[in-house]
Amino acid sequence: MEDGFTAVSKGGRKSRRKNKYVVQEKTVDDYLAILAEKRDKLARSKFMEKLREIFEEFQLPEIKSIRCLALGPPSDTASTMPAMYQLALLQILAEQLDVPETNVSVWDPVFSDMDKTILEKSGYLVAEEFPSSVELDTCLFYMPHAPLSLTNDTLASLAQAKTSIILGNLLTTYDTRVSPRDLEQKYPYLNTAMKDMFQRKSWSFQQIPDNLSKHEHFFQAVNDLALHYRSLNV
Repeated sequence: MEDGFTAVSKGGRKSRRKNKYVVQEKTVDDYLAILAEKRDKLARSKFMEKLREIFEEFQLPEIKSIRCLALGPPSDTASTMPAMYQLALLQILAEQLDVPETNVSVWDPVFSDMDKTILEKSGYLVAEEFPSSVELDTCLFYMPHAPLSLTNDTLASLAQAKTSIILGNLLTTYDTRVSPRDLEQKYPYLNTAMKDMFQRKSWSFQQIPDNLSKHEHFFQAVNDLALHYRSLNV
């Protein structure tokens, strides 16, 4: 009897110990709460203060829509959560530029169902195809850490636009990362844009200094970010 009682007792303790480590999955409301926290932190940063200054200095035409590409998965809460910070920046930009939520579209092939729900709850359109109703000349392309192929394709789509506005990785650094041959053969639109930028021909650009965020939790999300603006009227 005593041995039997001991066995049952041990089994019970094991069961309780096992249940102690059950991790509940986050709900969309949990993620939205995290997003609000990240947005508040980012909005009060020196990085954001500088970005606002740059937008004002450029004297851009009215921006009526935002197309966000290569955002990453907001539901990935590992490490420094770069995608969540990048989404927080998207929210701040839309509010600062007075762009309605319905005029913001987002796409990344890595999105999970939860990612799409988070974005839709934020009021954004999740769409792989560029919305036909959006005018390229009045659209801000927000592309944090976009791959080279996507950057080149976006520049190709903007080739005939009178104005082009891109917030993404500093484009002029790619000549040190990619061979001249690959730039010419694989990424011709990026190659042309880089040459025009070096010559200050139609393109203007300014990087947000990395030292403003290098000690921040969101550094990985915003490092190497720059505003690029092209006007064919110049």
